[in-house]
Amino acid sequence: MKKNKLKDYDVTLPSLVYHNNDWQVFSHNSSHKKSISQVTIVSFNVLFDLHAPGKLFTEQRQKLQWEILADSQADIIALQEVTPDFFEELLQQSWVNKYYVSHGGIETYGQIFLSRIPFRELHCYYFSPHKKFIFAQWEINSELFTATALHLTSRLAKNAPQKRAQQLQTILTYLKRYPSQTNILLGDFNFSDERESRILYDENFGDVWQQLQPQQQGLTFVPQINTIAAITSKSGISARYDRIYMQTTTTTRASNIKMIGNTPHTYKEQQIYPSDHFGLQCTFDLL
Repeated sequence: MKKNKLKDYDVTLPSLVYHNNDWQVFSHNSSHKKSISQVTIVSFNVLFDLHAPGKLFTEQRQKLQWEILADSQADIIALQEVTPDFFEELLQQSWVNKYYVSHGGIETYGQIFLSRIPFRELHCYYFSPHKKFIFAQWEINSELFTATALHLTSRLAKNAPQKRAQQLQTILTYLKRYPSQTNILLGDFNFSDERESRILYDENFGDVWQQLQPQQQGLTFVPQINTIAAITSKSGISARYDRIYMQTTTTTRASNIKMIGNTPHTYKEQQIYPSDHFGLQCTFDLL
């Protein structure tokens, strides 16, 4: 099937592992033998420069992103808006050598996972040629743990709320193929209207930010202060587009969540941010 025909199509992805000074394809269906008590997960929309090349300080921002991701020491990292060029640069970073890296689903741009824990399942589901989600499953402490990295339809698209609702329903249906003790959804949801969360609440998914930081707005797209968001925003409106949801479970508990990439850096007397979105870092306790 041609790439430009991909629609409602599920693809099994390989992952890469760094071995003998090179990246090699890794076989899935692996379990994590060592018992662990916590899993730290990062979600970050890194912002591609396909529509505004030369205006988004891409080279400087990527250096900041590498530092943030390396410093996070996260067990699992979900990135959105990854381009092939970004992916190749990412694999050159020494800190990435400790991770298994999903490979595929970024023909022009898309989502990827990096994981210190070997993948058991790894899939890319195409809603359309340019819109997809990445599903990953791990076996941790003899139990199944899944995360789905998504980037839902832009709020600027025609009938965007209906399209996002349909995408979320497809994801929820897809998860039933792989029953797991822990299910997490994370990424750029592209909505700020809490009514769009109802489909998730109905399936017992809780909003981790609201659960752990109920007094904080948690805005992740803030063009009023983020100089990069000021360039990419068409409305100038702040929103909480980036989110992490976890389905109710007795085996995992979210214990901490914070923003990352929300500090400006000086470049040639200008204040720039690592992306137009702030990222999220969340710690989950395994019970």
